[in-house]
Amino acid sequence: MPEEAQIRNRILLSLRREARAFLAPRLTTRPLTAGEILFRDGEPRTHAVFPHEGVVAIVARMADGRRAEMADVGFEGFVGFGLLDNREAAVGATMVEVPGLAAFLAAADLIAAREQFECVREAMLHYATTLIGQLMVSAACNSLHGAEQRIARRLLETRDRMVGETFALTQQTLAEALSLRRATVGATCARLQREGAIRYSRGALTILRQERLEAVACECRRRVREA
Repeated sequence: MPEEAQIRNRILLSLRREARAFLAPRLTTRPLTAGEILFRDGEPRTHAVFPHEGVVAIVARMADGRRAEMADVGFEGFVGFGLLDNREAAVGATMVEVPGLAAFLAAADLIAAREQFECVREAMLHYATTLIGQLMVSAACNSLHGAEQRIARRLLETRDRMVGETFALTQQTLAEALSLRRATVGATCARLQREGAIRYSRGALTILRQERLEAVACECRRRVREA
């Protein structure tokens, strides 16, 4: 496990001291690279992934090559629910949307921790409930809210999962994550940049005026944060 100052994953931080001591020598922490495929659809998922920074997404790939995001995970959660009931095959591809840092835990160690420590079971159940709520809000958001509102919300949620104000996020990745046209994302980001809310340069995005993005984002931003 990384030093205390680097541990940002909320599941790991919520565990009791003895559970964290059990996991510490079993966790391998390494950087996440944008576009990196951690697990392919249907392939065995050998590890659970606990992000400390960045965004990992579960995506579905259609027969015509298009991709759609099914869920996104940051420092608030983990990837690998299926391992808890011995379902090793990944449902959808697991890929890095925004680079950062994550801890990897072997499937056998995850199951051992769950069986040995009640706090591990409770933390994972709590996150499962939270994730279901997030997915329900996102489904409603995609149906009811406009592109600018959804983009502002996503930029703020990404910022929440990072250490600094600047992070790597291409407009193509943002378009795929929100199921929007690349041109729509480009036009919206250009408008937000003219208003001084963000600065976008060669895939690096900087939040300059968070209050402006908060004003643009839909109410789903508040709902997800409360969950």
